[in-house]
Formats: sequence, structure tokens, C-alpha cells
Amino acid sequence: MVCYGNVLSPKVALGENEESMGSERANITTVLGKIDGMWGDHLFEMLGPGETLVAGGTAALEGDNLASAFFCTNERVIQMAERMTGRKVDSLPLEMISSVDESTMLLGIVKVEVRGANTSFKATGRAMKGIAASINKARREQKKGEVSTASEAGEPMAQIEKLGELLNKGLINQEEFDEKKQAFLDRL
Repeated sequence: MVCYGNVLSPKVALGENEESMGSERANITTVLGKIDGMWGDHLFEMLGPGETLVAGGTAALEGDNLASAFFCTNERVIQMAERMTGRKVDSLPLEMISSVDESTMLLGIVKVEVRGANTSFKATGRAMKGIAASINKARREQKKGEVSTASEAGEPMAQIEKLGELLNKGLINQEEFDEKKQAFLDRL
């Protein structure tokens, strides 16, 4: 399990521009709705560059918590718990998740369990409805991105071969060939 806890905001550390920060903060407000006031600012500070909140809601987590919530981003699942001793934050990267289960209990209460190699997160509450689907969708999209990145690694070689054909046909000159070739090699 990867635990991020209370760390310096990557947004501040990396000097992310205010426009993209405002846009993501607005997204958090939209996704969280009424519970934004309690969890939104802390969640916003935790998100890394390019990380976006997908779903979230209040939930009952295991342990003695005054309040707790469960979130899914495009990179990880996060659970936050407000305790007498302070806020506890745990997260699990999507690629470390082995399974996600959702079941509906009495009175429409939903239980979500996320399992990884050495850990599991369990959240229960009405706001958890659909969270498992959001987590699985984020996992699929992340894998799709990894596959396209892997296939693009072989793509520059094919592009260089095509450039060679254009050079041989006289459609581009040697200087253009060398410039484009270097650009493709830099992508490897």
C-alpha cells in the first residue's frame, strides 16, 4: 500500500498554473457536491499533476472515525478518515488493485471493497453506489493508456523507415530527414 499522507502540494511544488489548478478545483467541487467543504481542499492539495477526481463520497470505513470518505482519481483510490488524533489518508495506485467488488445491502447501503497485493480498502454507504464501476473504468483507461504508450515505442522506427522512403523518392531533403529522424529517436 502506498500512503501519501499530508505532504506538500505537488501543485505548489511544481508551480502548476493557476488556470489548470482552478479547473481541477472546480471539478472536485462538482464531483463532491455537499461534502466539498469537509474534504475538497485537502483532496485538492493531494492530487498530483494530471491527476483528476473521478468519483467520491462519504463512507463508513473500518476503524474509529469521526467522519470518512472514499475517492477515486484517474491514478489511485484514496480513503480519508477524520479521527480524534487527526486526519488519516491512505491511497492505493490503480495498477496495484487486483479486484473491486460492490454489493448492495439493506436499505440501499452499498459496500465497496478494493483489494491489492497486501491491503484492502472497505467503504460502506449510500454514496458508494457506482464507485466500483468508476474505479474499474479508471483502471481500464489507465491500461489503455499504457498499451498505446507501449505501441508508440515501436512507432518511431516505422516512421523513420517511411521518412527514408520519402528521402529516396526525393520528396524531402537530407536535412529534413535528419531533423525528423532525430525527433522520432528522441521519443524512444
